[in-house]
Amino acid sequence: MAFISSGSVLTGQICMPCQINAPWQHSKAIIIDNSTNTNALTNYQVLLTIDTQTPIGLGEMNPDGSDVRFSTDCSNDLYYWIESGINTASTQIWVKVPSVASNSIDTVYMIYGNSAATAVSNADSTFDLYDTFDGSSLDLTKWEVRGVPIYTVSGGELYFSGNSNWEYIRSNVNFTQPVVIEENHSNVGPSFGLVLGYTGTDSRYTFREGSFGLGCTYDPDVSGGNAWLDDTYPGVPLSYTPVYSDYSVVAGMNATVIQVQEFCNISTSNCNNVPTDLNTFNGSSFYVGFSSYSAGYEGYVRSIRVRKHSAILPTITLENVAQHPVVDLGVDFSVCADSLVTLDAGNAGATYVWNNLSTNQTLNVNTAGTYHVTVTNGASCSATDSVAVGFNPLPVVNLGVDTTICNGSSLLLNAQNTGADYLWSNNATSQTISVSTPGNYSVIVTNSFGCENTDTLDLNVFTIDNTTTTNSLTITSNAAFANYQWLNCSNNQPIAGETNMSYTAAINGSYAVIISQMGCTDTSACVSINSVGVENNEVSEFHIYPNPSNGSVFVEVTVSGKYQVIDMMGKIISIHQLYSGTPNLLELQHILPGVYFIQKLDEGSSVGKGKIVISK
Repeated sequence: MAFISSGSVLTGQICMPCQINAPWQHSKAIIIDNSTNTNALTNYQVLLTIDTQTPIGLGEMNPDGSDVRFSTDCSNDLYYWIESGINTASTQIWVKVPSVASNSIDTVYMIYGNSAATAVSNADSTFDLYDTFDGSSLDLTKWEVRGVPIYTVSGGELYFSGNSNWEYIRSNVNFTQPVVIEENHSNVGPSFGLVLGYTGTDSRYTFREGSFGLGCTYDPDVSGGNAWLDDTYPGVPLSYTPVYSDYSVVAGMNATVIQVQEFCNISTSNCNNVPTDLNTFNGSSFYVGFSSYSAGYEGYVRSIRVRKHSAILPTITLENVAQHPVVDLGVDFSVCADSLVTLDAGNAGATYVWNNLSTNQTLNVNTAGTYHVTVTNGASCSATDSVAVGFNPLPVVNLGVDTTICNGSSLLLNAQNTGADYLWSNNATSQTISVSTPGNYSVIVTNSFGCENTDTLDLNVFTIDNTTTTNSLTITSNAAFANYQWLNCSNNQPIAGETNMSYTAAINGSYAVIISQMGCTDTSACVSINSVGVENNEVSEFHIYPNPSNGSVFVEVTVSGKYQVIDMMGKIISIHQLYSGTPNLLELQHILPGVYFIQKLDEGSSVGKGKIVISK
């Protein structure tokens, strides 16, 4: 069959608005220009003439065209039918386009390049009605038989004749809007032809030949007679000879009657395009079919198809398409507040414009917000994506300042953030730990967002030197620059006023010192003193007071003269002129606490020694 079609021409290049998903590899744009038509097109069959030879030769398309698909958005498949000429420079493909708006230019896409694809070309789905009478029986999903005609289906041909009076078959599909009915048949007798009839009735019209040429009769039923409605369709001859011809009829509803807008014998290139209303009957929609008067009036039908009609044909052009870049910033996400996020628009070598006007492929982000980028590739095709980035708070961890504690005490470290996860440097996993040894302690705290923070504390432990040194009756603490309180070990009571570094026992006993230093306190071991009262027999010649003293001491002697102060080892500390009968003040604050002796310097003197106890 040869049909009138609109041309399709390969022109320039456009950017494809959708992304072809693997394994499909290639595409072309089909531009449907309906800009001069005030009528919208619905489920309209568009005829494309496409060079499939070139892509098949390049290995881009399957040799049988099984990978060809059509879509408006790369995801929905449109019905189509490859009519002829696969692997040629002028392959004809019908595509059923869901809608084309009035006065507009729409685009659908041919997608191909999947070597594993199977053919889905289907004429039944593409056309409103399609039958080539393959098989061995009439397809009753498409046709209803009226009356008792004689018919057979064989070898792609329907043989049909009447049996009694005006039997016919009619389509199960009904039509309201204008359609193009294209059929191929041959007559053996004059009373066989194409039928147009009203839905749900036997009221119909048959295009057949009378003695005067091609005309139209109207028939009210399948048993009664018929009458001529139109004696002739000028210039559209019909022959009784069994020669097949292609016929094209454009018909639709004009209010409540069927209107034939055009009737053509394509094989002889004769047309009648004067609109004719078939107004004997009326209805709201119509069917198509074939009718025969009686036995002997035979017809043979090879094919019929019905497609949508448009008085103004849209212009069809083909364009190469360039793919938009694939831009994927990922799904919206959140990270921890101390993170630096790098967003990558991909498509190396393209040009970029971020919402902050950055033109780099990547964007470093450290504040919450929605970020978007437009990427333009070398084909000037652009794509945009956006992502919302959130920043979750870190846990606040503060173990405090570096700390010194006293030996024997402990420090409680608290990582706070109740309910979080904890890992201490000593592998503890509790919120708090108690520490008493010097060292560096740290903790990692992980909150419910999975965010971590850490802190460290240096712990020092201060130990007081609680040892003492004993010199005769004097006990001295070895801890310098401290505070002291001496105590009597027999009753564990402090000795009033004894707060110096050294203590000189006035009586025999056991003594210790409480030392306070750097905020810490410790006590020395008890020291026993047993030598108080051991004096020279001649000590009665001296009256020394106060004794012990802090270094200021009065000495009364019975014999005037020079006297020396010596230590326990006999070393001379100082020499003084003393007078009898009066108190002599000795200032001995410069010497260390301890026990000293005073004696007269004169050789051969019978004066003994007096004991002086210095206690500071």
